Amino acid sequence: MAQSAYIAGDHLQPVGSVFGFPAVSGPLNKAEVRFARPDPGKLGAVRMTLSLFMGDTGAIDMDRINVSWADRGSYEPIGQTSTLLLVCPNWTITGKYNMLPGHSADSDNWLEPKEQFEIMVCPSVGVQSYGTFTLTISPDGSAMPLTVTRTIPPAMHPVMNLG
Repeated sequence: MAQSAYIAGDHLQPVGSVFGFPAVSGPLNKAEVRFARPDPGKLGAVRMTLSLFMGDTGAIDMDRINVSWADRGSYEPIGQTSTLLLVCPNWTITGKYNMLPGHSADSDNWLEPKEQFEIMVCPSVGVQSYGTFTLTISPDGSAMPLTVTRTIPPAMHPVMNLG
C-alpha cells in the first residue's frame, strides 16, 4: 500500500480550470507570448495549474517532463523555455504556489507535495472554434501521463474558460 501511495505521488493532476487565449502576440497573464502566425480567430495558448495527484511523497522534475500537443490529426512535441518570453511553440512555468496559507513554493522546478505550478503552453499553429486539442504532459519515469482534451468555444474571447 505504501508503494502505491508513493507512486501516485508522482502523478500530475490539473487544479481548477484550463484557460484558453487567442493566438495574439503580446502580454498574456505573466508571460510575453509571441506567435509566428498570429490569428485572433484561433486559440493559441492555454494556461493551467498542476499539482501532485495525492500524498506527501514524490516530486516531479518539471525540467524533465515531455509536453505534446495534438489536434486534427497532427502531433507536436512542445519544448520548454525557462523565461517568461514564450515564443510559440513552447511552454513555461508562469507561477509557483503553495497550497498552505502563509507558505510559498521553493524556487526550484521540482513540483513537490503541497505545491502548485501554473504553466502556459502554446503550439505552433492555433486551433479553430469548435476544434479539439489534446495536451499531454508526461513526467519522467513511471508516472502516468496527464492528458487534457478540450473543445474550443464557438467564439474567441480574450480569456476563455475551457473547463
